[in-house]
Amino acid sequence: MVDRYTGPLSVLAGKLRAAAGPPSLRHLLSVLGDAENYAYFVKLVRDFLPEEEPAVMGHRGASDQISAFCALFSGKYFPLRDPTDWDDDYGYGEFLNHPPIDAVGWSYENLHEMHDVMKPEYLALLLFLRLDSVLTYADELEGIRTVWVESLKQDLPAEILQRVPQLTLKELHAAVDGTAYEGVVHACEIALGETGTYYFDYNEESYDRTDFDWEPEEVEACTAQYQKAMEVARNQKDQAQCLAVDLRTRFEE
Repeated sequence: MVDRYTGPLSVLAGKLRAAAGPPSLRHLLSVLGDAENYAYFVKLVRDFLPEEEPAVMGHRGASDQISAFCALFSGKYFPLRDPTDWDDDYGYGEFLNHPPIDAVGWSYENLHEMHDVMKPEYLALLLFLRLDSVLTYADELEGIRTVWVESLKQDLPAEILQRVPQLTLKELHAAVDGTAYEGVVHACEIALGETGTYYFDYNEESYDRTDFDWEPEEVEACTAQYQKAMEVARNQKDQAQCLAVDLRTRFEE
């Protein structure tokens, strides 16, 4: 755990001396009342974005500093949402204890909406999956595959849709791993939150960010997971784009 008690007042004094001009009274009062978290935030900047310290700490307000940190950190490690999008007074303590880590997994409700929001070449990839092989609440999704099939009838003939096999994720892996069709199983894993990454396996409501600790090892682990998620997403996109060229012909293959 990074020591939050390392010289908060000396850090504060140094920052005030280095300021280009007099700090705003609001920011000064904020820092004085939150010196411990401020010192820890400065340490995070120095640990993870040492070359960008002036670009982050040059801002005068906590929310602007955090916003700058999120933008620069996202480009180097993994995505952080900009908390100023929903809270203009977002403070150091909130950022440290509940970091705005971005997670975009599908929710239970999303599964019912896929046929409305997904392009047909993406939705078609999900037809190969046996929902009851993965989802513990599959009985509540009775008929959802039928909805997907119905929505695809304007793009694919009914006889083709009826022949699509339904496989477990394990069976899908066995069938397509190492082939040009790996994007099929990756599409199913993204939809069901089975990628093994926080980015696709959780969403805004389900991801408990209070469990995150600003340790280098944890940042490294999340960065690796995000990179894996992007690789899975690329495979899904490549597979869907291949289908989109001629959905009927390519899907029959």
